[in-house]
Amino acid sequence: MDVNRVAYPAPPPPVSVTTETVPVEQESVPSIDEAELTRAIERSEVKLERAVAELNKSLATYARHMSINLHEATNRVMVKVYNSETREVIREIPPERVLDAHASLMEMAGLILDKKG
Repeated sequence: MDVNRVAYPAPPPPVSVTTETVPVEQESVPSIDEAELTRAIERSEVKLERAVAELNKSLATYARHMSINLHEATNRVMVKVYNSETREVIREIPPERVLDAHASLMEMAGLILDKKG
């Protein structure tokens, strides 16, 4: 039985690693005026309202409409799709009960941390 042996070259020696710290340039963050930030938020809200209106026009053929709300306890965006005829909620993204559970878990974690601290 013949066995072909292949010679592999030896691996290169390890690269030396230095532990010198290299100074990193700090990028300056532009300051945002509070009034400018408020205007930017208002423009975003207007764009969102227009997008929802366009979606509702498209969904009208399917007897559906949607709303976008902010879950107060978690500050997360919540989308609800309704049946236009019965006003019944068809779908929630994410489900409100999940956001409620998340809020209660955050509250309990806060109580535990307050008691330990």
